[in-house]
Amino acid sequence: MGDAADADDGADADMSDDGQADAEGDADSGDAAATADATVFDSGEIELPGGADLLIAAVDNTGVGESPISLVVADGQGSFEILDEATPTQFRVVHASPDAPNVDVVVDDNFENPVLTDVPFEAVSDYLEVAPGEYNVKVTAAGNPGVIAIDENLELEAGTQYSVYASGLLASIGAQVLVDDNRSVVTNAKLRIVHEAPSAGRVDIYLTEPGADISAVEPAFSEVDFEQETGYVPVAGGDYDVTVTPAGSTAPAIGPLTVTLENGRVYTAAARDAAGGGPPFGVILLDGFTE
Repeated sequence: MGDAADADDGADADMSDDGQADAEGDADSGDAAATADATVFDSGEIELPGGADLLIAAVDNTGVGESPISLVVADGQGSFEILDEATPTQFRVVHASPDAPNVDVVVDDNFENPVLTDVPFEAVSDYLEVAPGEYNVKVTAAGNPGVIAIDENLELEAGTQYSVYASGLLASIGAQVLVDDNRSVVTNAKLRIVHEAPSAGRVDIYLTEPGADISAVEPAFSEVDFEQETGYVPVAGGDYDVTVTPAGSTAPAIGPLTVTLENGRVYTAAARDAAGGGPPFGVILLDGFTE
């Protein structure tokens, strides 16, 4: 797998667990009956860049799907990943609308069988696994499919995890869709903070040593608006105070909230209104905070 393969112009190939690409025809990992049961990866038919020397390596699959590996293809200019053709996608739902009632979540108008039922404010569902593709997701009042609060079409890609936030006050509720990156890094923690508090306005976010005076330091993130997020930030493992203030102020609206972050783990926190809307503001904790 470490040797360079020369791809003919526009060559189609099928990558199976033996690591060989057949540019003359389709290679099927199930061709040999004796090894069919041992197949751990099958790309299906793919198109490789023409005229390039390719280095193809198998790496551990740390994302979605049952295959233990994926393939990384490098051509000297960049690289891309090839997933097993059966790789699914996943999404979860976060109820962050402070004055919305408990809700049901319906996929593709299957009102008789909601994928989630009676979801309360602040709840975070488990990831739901589906085949890649386009889905219509509706959020309705719990037990009342005639009251549709959110009607959103989602394009979900293979190997990707998504968080779908029921976001905003009920009068203007909508779906905020974020791509999640739950791949850990052993040398540091990863922290993402999402602004889901519609009544808070723009905020500054401080990440300091416990007990530190925030008036003496600059915020880690400034002028963060509603529905913006920090992205995944690498942070050394340890104890920290998270403090959220109105933008330009050092008066805490949330916190200081002392958290412990461990290297090799991924954390997400979403700022939220109180139930019904407005202060006191708080947070919804996800991922490493609840595992």
